[in-house]
Amino acid sequence: MKQLLLILIVFSFSFVCYSTEKMEIQISFGQQTETDSLRNPDHYYYMADLSLRKAGELILNDSIHPSDNFITFSLMDTISDCKERDLNFFLKVFEKILNDVDGALAEAVGSDTRNFIEKRPVEFINHIDKLNDKQIKKWADHTFSEMYFAYSEDVLKIKCQELVKKLKKIKTTKSVDCFEKEMKNKIQNGI
Repeated sequence: MKQLLLILIVFSFSFVCYSTEKMEIQISFGQQTETDSLRNPDHYYYMADLSLRKAGELILNDSIHPSDNFITFSLMDTISDCKERDLNFFLKVFEKILNDVDGALAEAVGSDTRNFIEKRPVEFINHIDKLNDKQIKKWADHTFSEMYFAYSEDVLKIKCQELVKKLKKIKTTKSVDCFEKEMKNKIQNGI
């Protein structure tokens, strides 16, 4: 019986080496710790139980980082459908996400930039009027990338021109001109 009990005990060793060549051994018997999936940064539903505003605040103050997960995608989608009074906040969050975007998240951003421009063109123009050229180019790059995969080469050029024309009918600004220039560059040079 003692042998069976001894066999059932699970040992877990953790070695930590220090520069002074000391070694610490931590032994735990039969303990398993599991991180709640909502607090596991590698899980798709990380922080999904938080309100979008709270999650946005955490991203803005660098407490959590945007990733290809549920909460980040939800925050990005918000700019197209949120109430007018919340738009400035969620655009700040979106800009933060846009600055940190990479990998799978980079592939998803374009659909949100395009949706926002198409659904809220006036708000888009007002927003990019507050941005520098580098930030505007990011909007154009991601929007173009989304359109690139949606249309054939001939249709792509027409759709890009139509989008810019729609913006210019609303208001022509230096920012809209910068957006147009970047879209034209992308049409000529591809992705």
